[in-house]
Amino acid sequence: TSITLPNSVTNIGVGAFGNCGLTEITLSNSITIISEHAFFGCYNLTSITLPNSVTSIRGLAFAYCSSLTSITIPNSVTSIGNRAFDGCTSLVSVNIGAGVKEIHSYAFRYCYALKSVTCKPTTPPTGGSNMFEGISSSAKIYVPTGSGDAYKAKEHWSDYASLITEKNM
Repeated sequence: TSITLPNSVTNIGVGAFGNCGLTEITLSNSITIISEHAFFGCYNLTSITLPNSVTSIRGLAFAYCSSLTSITIPNSVTSIGNRAFDGCTSLVSVNIGAGVKEIHSYAFRYCYALKSVTCKPTTPPTGGSNMFEGISSSAKIYVPTGSGDAYKAKEHWSDYASLITEKNM
């Protein structure tokens, strides 16, 4: 039900843990890339901590991890792939690190329980279409104080302008 990956692992390969029964995964501080479908369909996964070494979360990496309730994306991550967290229906909170430069299409689609997204980059990351499709209209997307207007005007972020609220970070 749980696994701790050793420091010798630097990349979680395509589909490495897809559809597994793990509930908890501890990644080593040497992981830099979480590849496509790495944890796809891990329906029982409730907890994962991403180390500060991770730079890329690729497409469908955590899609359909329907028991995952929160995720903190470290400042080291620059890219969140297409549909990376699609269908994570129990996901309530997301913290997006300051280093994120792009969030691809459908990254958090169908995260129906999502109530709070804290997006730390002061400059809005490049957004993909329908990044947050299907989240609650009462959800809040918190952005750094002074950057709300930039987020609301940015392509694809503008689709969620009514959810964007400035906050001291």
